[in-house]
Amino acid sequence: MSKDHRFRSVFYSLILLFIYSFIVMYKIAIATSDNLTVNQHFGSADRFVVYEAEGTEWRLLEVRKASVSGSSDPEKNCTPKADCNGAGCGNGEGHGNCQHSDSDAKVDLVADCRAVVAVKIGRPVLKLLERKAISAFDVSCPVEEALQKITFYYNKIDSHQGWGKR
Repeated sequence: MSKDHRFRSVFYSLILLFIYSFIVMYKIAIATSDNLTVNQHFGSADRFVVYEAEGTEWRLLEVRKASVSGSSDPEKNCTPKADCNGAGCGNGEGHGNCQHSDSDAKVDLVADCRAVVAVKIGRPVLKLLERKAISAFDVSCPVEEALQKITFYYNKIDSHQGWGKR
């Protein structure tokens, strides 16, 4: 192999690497019951519709089922006292309305996503998402509108474009 041929091969590899470094693919999880509107709270969502996005384009990737305890019995909704760092939940005996295990499981379900979209996301869940560097959006709008706005926002950030006129 000649030096010229090796140089071209390395040169083209570097160009491809440079181009691919600007292509950022990520996932967005949306709490929706009908695939049309963002209409579920994070905590009560029984599923998350996950989209894969690149630039300002997106496609439906999968639907992830979430477990929802949904019981009116506080004994079934609350985790054991040991799971609450020894402090218990609610009434001080370890049985209240906390759902640490459900929240942790749902956050783990969307841990590979860059963003989560729901009508409402509680503070404890926001903290869990923040620890995993997942953005949270509390909105009530059509799924398509949420995807348009979020992908536009991330596309601006990822391509280092300014927000003002130039």
